[in-house]
Amino acid sequence: MRDMRQVGTPAEIRAVEMPQPIEAEVICHGERAHARRVAPAIPRGYITSREVQADRALWWGGADPAAHGGSIPATIAALSPDPGTLWAPGFRSLTAAQLAEAHALGLRVMPWTVNDPEDMARVIAMGAREMCTDYPDRLQAVLAAQLPG
Repeated sequence: MRDMRQVGTPAEIRAVEMPQPIEAEVICHGERAHARRVAPAIPRGYITSREVQADRALWWGGADPAAHGGSIPATIAALSPDPGTLWAPGFRSLTAAQLAEAHALGLRVMPWTVNDPEDMARVIAMGAREMCTDYPDRLQAVLAAQLPG
């Protein structure tokens, strides 16, 4: 994975061989800001975890969930005016209420990294429409088992 700050212009970003469409799921606020400057058309996402929340200055440019009623989804929505912004929370800390709030705010939510079939089923039952996994075959089996008939 390349550091977005190593790619300086939209032409350089387009020159990097990546499947289309691409999305910048950068963690560091500085990289996200750089990506917005040099390639504003590329959607960006926010990856969160307990560590990210603890070091808000680095990851979110200092944005504080306390300013948004303690809500991480509301903080992410405030950080990015882009419709369909991706929020990628660690799945173990994601609640059904957070997921519903994020969807109501227009965020896409992709919990990461969900590898156990029971966890996959639980995250789907909460309302997740996307998920990051190292085992797409397991996810496919979970989804197939949920199909009627």
